[in-house]
Order: sequence, then C-alpha cells, then structure tokens
Amino acid sequence: MSASDAMAARHTRVLTELTELGLDLARSLKARAEAATTPAEAEGLALAFHRVARSVRQTLALETKLARERAGIASEERGDLRRAVTTRQAQVRAPVARDIWSEREQDEAEALMEVLEDHLDEAALYPSFLEDPVEAQVAWLRAQLGLPADDAGPPSFAAPPPAEAPAAEARRSSG
Repeated sequence: MSASDAMAARHTRVLTELTELGLDLARSLKARAEAATTPAEAEGLALAFHRVARSVRQTLALETKLARERAGIASEERGDLRRAVTTRQAQVRAPVARDIWSEREQDEAEALMEVLEDHLDEAALYPSFLEDPVEAQVAWLRAQLGLPADDAGPPSFAAPPPAEAPAAEARRSSG
C-alpha cells in the first residue's frame, strides 16, 4: 500500500467515525429537544442539533469530495500510463517496422507487421515493458520475427557513446 493509499484509508476511517459520532450526537440532541420542559431549553437543543447536523453534512460532503479527487488522480495516472505505453510501443515499432519493410516483400511484410502489433500489444500488458531498454526490446522482436540483428549500431535516439570511446577505438586500430 502506497503512502497516499494509506492516507486515503486513514481519512476514510476518520470521516466515517466523525459521521457516526455526529449522527449519534444528533439523535441524542433530538431526543433531548423533544423531551425539553421549557421553550428555552428546546430552542437551545434545537440549535445544537442544527449545528451537529450541519457538521455531519459537511463531513459527508468532504468524504465525497476526497473520493472524487482520488478518482481523478487515479484517472490521470492511468492516462499517463497509457501515454507512456503508447510512446514505448512507437519507439519499439519504428526500427522493427523499418527492418520489416526493407527486408521482406510486401505480402510477408504486411503479415509480419500484424505479428509485430500482436507482440507489442501483449508486451504492453507487463510492467517490464516500460522498464526494459528499448534496444533490448527491438533486438528481441527482430529475433522473434526472423529479422537480422541490427549491425548499424544503436538507433539515432540512443545516448552518444562515452567520451573515451574514440580513444579506445584509435588504440584498437593502431595495435
């Protein structure tokens, strides 16, 4: 349970208890107001009942507001997750689709594109889809689809190699 889930549960428990306490007090005040022996006593108890009843209504309204806010946050999080999955699918699809269309004839390419989409849809069901490196997913899909491994190096959107890479390359070619 996350910290926000724990806080929401605590808020719900407290608001539920406040509602129950307020209702109990309102019932007691109602009974006492009905049994009052003087108009002044009845008036005072009626005013107290009105205030307690208002507090109960406000507690219920706050509970409803918090529930709506939690639902809105959850909806936003689901939207963010959907966008992240769609973005990742596009990042993985682009290089594999490029290979499919360059390596296969149209009929076979169309069939492989359908298989690629099936793999992407299935992969999106797992949390690791957003955690695993794009390059590893592309390599796996190339292997699954019978495409050659990419010998061209990392895709253009990959981070550039570290600064010492040119020096190491120069040592290898001279030695």
